[in-house]
Amino acid sequence: MEATKQKSSYDTLFAYLYANGIRGKQYDNVPSSTLYDFKNRDYPSIIGFSETLAYSQLAFLAEQNRQLKRVIFSLYKLFLIYRNIVNNLADKNVRLFRSRDKIIACFQDWEKRLTIKRIAKIIGVKPQHYGIWKKGHFCKLSPVMFCRKVVSSQLSIAELEILKEFVLRKEFEKWSLSSIYYKIIRDTEKFYSKSTFYKYVGIMELRVKKKKPVKSRKGIRAEKPLQILHMDISEFWITDNIKVYFHIIIDNLSRKIIGLKVAQKKSADLALENLKEVYHAFNLEKQDEIMLMINDSGGENKSKTREYIDSLSNMTQQFTNKSKREFLNNLIEAAIKKVKQCYLYPNEYRGLDDFIKQTRFAMRNYNTEMPLEACGGRTPDEAFYEINPFSDNISALIKRSMIQRIIENRNGRCW
Repeated sequence: MEATKQKSSYDTLFAYLYANGIRGKQYDNVPSSTLYDFKNRDYPSIIGFSETLAYSQLAFLAEQNRQLKRVIFSLYKLFLIYRNIVNNLADKNVRLFRSRDKIIACFQDWEKRLTIKRIAKIIGVKPQHYGIWKKGHFCKLSPVMFCRKVVSSQLSIAELEILKEFVLRKEFEKWSLSSIYYKIIRDTEKFYSKSTFYKYVGIMELRVKKKKPVKSRKGIRAEKPLQILHMDISEFWITDNIKVYFHIIIDNLSRKIIGLKVAQKKSADLALENLKEVYHAFNLEKQDEIMLMINDSGGENKSKTREYIDSLSNMTQQFTNKSKREFLNNLIEAAIKKVKQCYLYPNEYRGLDDFIKQTRFAMRNYNTEMPLEACGGRTPDEAFYEINPFSDNISALIKRSMIQRIIENRNGRCW
């Protein structure tokens, strides 16, 4: 016996809401033929509908507002996603500036209801920037395109020319941006914050943007020079078939290279000879405080070098341990990488003597010429001998330069 198909009946109000544009999951199981009938019914002719028409219209408005609320929240979530994407763009400010006319036109009707501050927050710019967009104070001489007389706190033309010249200088090609920044403020006495320096380098596209490296764990730090030392050995190919090894010892606090030896063979004698020279050159035998030597567990550090350190009364040896944060050798590995990239790789060598000559130059230049972030803008030599190259606190010098910059921009030329 065949099962009889039951016919579903629907409330008139349910059909009326669909006919007036209300959609939702409640209509998913309704046959399409029935939905077609909902849309084409003559509702005024239905008996009793006129008496409930006011209630039907009220239900329609309530359902319509509920759906409108869902649409508004969905659009707001979508807006937050897009704004987050825009804020993470490298050239966000440039893109927004190029689209400023469309943005201003979009928010023109809302300015009577919302403050400039609120609109700027929605867009993701500063309120003064939005105000400048509206007033049209632009300058083609400025990388940020704002008039120097109006936005007088931006870097002056002279400061920008110096910044560009230093960053593009061939000898600084492999230097880190932080070292170039400290070199600029030391040599030219043009002071501004490091974040401002990075911003203008990015706007003028002076360096290819690299992915930020994952920060390694912070190792042990000394409180004074010659308290903690690091040593390591590295290899370098002079030519396609000649490989040499150089052994380096650096001071933990200042990052100063205090010992460097080169040989064609990797051996314990190379490490031992370098350590002995450092010990006597810096009169370490006169130090009462016990010094710590950190090195990896390579073979050159476990035989003659270990025996020599054990014979000293004021030095102990610690092998690196990845499981212990305080005993890492990342500090000397970073120094070796910097020396190779900035001083060794860019050159060609005729032989071992030529390479040794270049390593001596690299050691001298690294210690005396390269300001380091870890040393607060000082060179390793300055940090080692506790010399301050700045006449005052850097933040105080930045404030003074800002006052001079504002005067210069307001009185200078503008497009």
